[in-house]
Amino acid sequence: MEKVKRRKSFRRKRSPWKIILLILGCVVLVVGGFFAASMIDNYINYKNSQPSDASSSSPSSQPTSDPASQPGGDVSSPASNPGQTTLKGTRAVTVPAQSLSSRVTELLALAKDGKINAVVVDIKTEDGTLQYATKLEAATKAGAIKTGAPDLSSALKQLEEGGVKTIARMSCFKDPKAAMKISGAAVMYRPNPSLIWLDSAKNGKAWLNPYADAAKTYLIDIAAEAADMGFAEILLANVQFPDNNSSAGYYGSAASGVSQSQALTEFVTQMRGAMERKDVEVRLQSGALAAAGGTNTIYGGVNPVTLGGENMVVDLRVGTLGKNLAIGDNPIADPAADPVTTVENLAEAMKDAGVQPTCILDADSADLSGQIAVLSTIGFEDFILYRESGSYTASDLTA
Repeated sequence: MEKVKRRKSFRRKRSPWKIILLILGCVVLVVGGFFAASMIDNYINYKNSQPSDASSSSPSSQPTSDPASQPGGDVSSPASNPGQTTLKGTRAVTVPAQSLSSRVTELLALAKDGKINAVVVDIKTEDGTLQYATKLEAATKAGAIKTGAPDLSSALKQLEEGGVKTIARMSCFKDPKAAMKISGAAVMYRPNPSLIWLDSAKNGKAWLNPYADAAKTYLIDIAAEAADMGFAEILLANVQFPDNNSSAGYYGSAASGVSQSQALTEFVTQMRGAMERKDVEVRLQSGALAAAGGTNTIYGGVNPVTLGGENMVVDLRVGTLGKNLAIGDNPIADPAADPVTTVENLAEAMKDAGVQPTCILDADSADLSGQIAVLSTIGFEDFILYRESGSYTASDLTA
């Protein structure tokens, strides 16, 4: 009995520790299981929240954004400007150089409303005056710089950033200032080649000689300066011989064996080559009658389109056409009195001659909307509106 009692006494001494150890083991298992389950659950939730490889690389899973907000985005394109309408073809207005800076806000608003996408600025007018702040020594020598002529660089940059193309128009060989002052640049007087020839205009006007290297260099230098200022295109006006191309005009030995049309073509080619190196486009402006196959003596007897004017600009302002026109078999006594018929007949004749031009129209001409409508019907969709003041409203451009 005592042995039994001793065994019982021994068990009673060890039992509390086993119970404690058992309890502690259970606690450890329960707590460990809880944390393990929590960690597994968090891991599963994390994996489920991540996109799969396919969805993360798929273009459709990426948010769309305005190209202008991305590095290298095209902020100059009308399509990249919120709310701006993209126009088909050229819709331009002409603005004097001296008022360009003050009209930038107005022009950008018209562009945003989808009314225009280009601006034409006269940088050299028919009297030979440069309308911008030039640094050309030859222009200073010729007295060709307009008093108070503005620096256009800032305005051009703002227009470019707003998606508006800037076009510099320059009168070329019709330039009495440079012709009188730049040595070797003028048309001379045949009976006495030491004298400068003057046309029959009031008080007589000198002309630059299309054969003369001095004249061509001067004009190319002006275009290059315009390109460096920020113009995207150069529009060449008055690429021609004098209006009254008389036999008294002497063009020098360079004219020997070279036709007048060849001389003009060579100038356009040289200008294009110089501007191509600056990534600037060159276009040619002519009168509507010559482009329609009419009188073309001033272009060397050819349609001006053959001079390199594939993307020609044609002056269709009816108020400049004079009176008593004969367009094909259609006589028009007063073009300005019937502008739609005049424009239609000239456009049809140009189309027959293979000319697909941008048309200059007078913004203040009667029935402007009718003129634009008939041109569109014929297939001419590119327009430049002209107003002397250079001020335009949206209603002017709804035609």
